[in-house]
Amino acid sequence: FPSKQVNHHSNLMFSALCFSKDPCFEIDESRSFSEMLAPIVAMFNFSDPSGALVQELQDLIASGDNANFHRISVMVRAGLLSSTLLRDLTTCSSQPLAFALNSAEMFYTMARKFPLKSKEYHMASMQFKDFCTDFMAAAPMHLLAKGNVLDYPTIKLAVLMAVQIDSKGLVASNSFQELMDEIWTVSPDAEQAMTQLLAGTDRSSWTYSPMVRHYMNVVSYCFLTLLQFYTTHYST
Repeated sequence: FPSKQVNHHSNLMFSALCFSKDPCFEIDESRSFSEMLAPIVAMFNFSDPSGALVQELQDLIASGDNANFHRISVMVRAGLLSSTLLRDLTTCSSQPLAFALNSAEMFYTMARKFPLKSKEYHMASMQFKDFCTDFMAAAPMHLLAKGNVLDYPTIKLAVLMAVQIDSKGLVASNSFQELMDEIWTVSPDAEQAMTQLLAGTDRSSWTYSPMVRHYMNVVSYCFLTLLQFYTTHYST
């Protein structure tokens, strides 16, 4: 398995790619990572003789969530890449949330630019947004911290995408809200805030989750509104 040789997220993406193209592929530790990568990616040359597809696949594997998604959208538009492949690579990235958000934004933009395929691209964008929501709902806090999934660039991207492409499921999750609450009250550093959040589970003091505090604020607002209504009509 390549990740035993080099600790890099592209190894996981490479594994997903190579086993889908060549199930009998074997790892040779005497070769470098780039030497192992070349023959697998070269199998896609028949799809695009110009070599642009192979270049984009190499960029995806090397850069992950930092890949050039504008160029990837051109490949998708040409039918050389599919949303299914991108979804498969999402789970192999070291930053799956960032990869999914960038993919969702790409398909969201394509849905607006190309009306004839708007429905198809919109559904693809929704699938990536749903992945982010399901990921946050299923992943426990200690695994989010161990994988450093919610680093500062991902948090910033999630907040931006919540506004730009209506990807609010991620930022509305309980884990994300708890982390943001810790960032506002304890430390602006995301990693330190996550560490304090995990350590806070051992504190004896009673704390309320963001969801409970939200409902308490709603109840207090309704109570104050009723009190204002009563005093206006019956106590003046």
